[in-house]
Amino acid sequence: MEGLKTKLEINDGVSNAWVEVLEATDIQVPEEKKARIKTATLSSAGSRRKKNSLGMVEDGIFTFKQVYNAAALTRLQALKDVVKDYRVTFPDKKRATIPVECLGATMDAITPEAEMMTAFEGEQRGDITWDTAP
Repeated sequence: MEGLKTKLEINDGVSNAWVEVLEATDIQVPEEKKARIKTATLSSAGSRRKKNSLGMVEDGIFTFKQVYNAAALTRLQALKDVVKDYRVTFPDKKRATIPVECLGATMDAITPEAEMMTAFEGEQRGDITWDTAP
C-alpha cells in the first residue's frame, strides 16, 4: 500500500492467498442492514428454543472500478456467479472482509483522463468482518 491509498484484494479460495486488484478506484463497501429477526435453536432433538437475534435483512451491493486491462477484465468475468472474499484495507488500517457473489464485470466509460475502466458489481453474501491491518 503506497501512501494514503485504499487497497483491494480477492481471496483466491484455493490457497487462501490474497491477490491485490491493481489500480482499483471508486471502491464502494456495502452498508449492512441488520435487524432483530426470529431464529430457532435446534441444539437437541425436540428442543426448539425461539429467540430474536441480530441478523442481516438485506444484502448490500459491492462495487469498484479498475483501470481497464484485458487480462484483468477476463479474470473478473470468470468470477461471475462465484462467491469470493474481497478485502478492503483503508488508509487508517481498518480492514473489511466481505463475502461477495460477482454479478458481472464490464467495460465502462472513458474517464476525463482518457482511461478506459472496468466496472465490477457484486452482491454481499454474508456478514462483513472488520479488523485492523498489521
